[in-house]
Amino acid sequence: MTVVGFGLPFALAFSAVGFLVAMPRETAVFWTPAAFIIASALAIVGGLAARSNAQLDYGLKAITGVTLLVLPFVRLVSGGPGWPLAAGQPIIIAIDIAMAAAGGWMLWSLRANSPGNVAPAPVLQFAE
Repeated sequence: MTVVGFGLPFALAFSAVGFLVAMPRETAVFWTPAAFIIASALAIVGGLAARSNAQLDYGLKAITGVTLLVLPFVRLVSGGPGWPLAAGQPIIIAIDIAMAAAGGWMLWSLRANSPGNVAPAPVLQFAE
């Protein structure tokens, strides 16, 4: 469940990075799905190698959060318009804010859910 539930946003964030980096080189048609497949394979391998579900959960959330947080900067560095030039296209500013906010929220939510702070699962007790 963790590989699918948090691996999908992880892979989608990396496919966005692949798209933004490859767009100026006109190879986005190849690198967008390639980045998704590579990130999906990394999530699967991480799921196989993780010692615990909490460790995998924390790792995928952390990497996805950092990726979303830096996505607006990747867009700007790869040749996208800055906010002053995007005045006629408010969707660029809105998506940048949404990506940074989602990444920041994801990282902020990890502070209480680190692998060492996870409460044990409740144990069911049956009356005899």
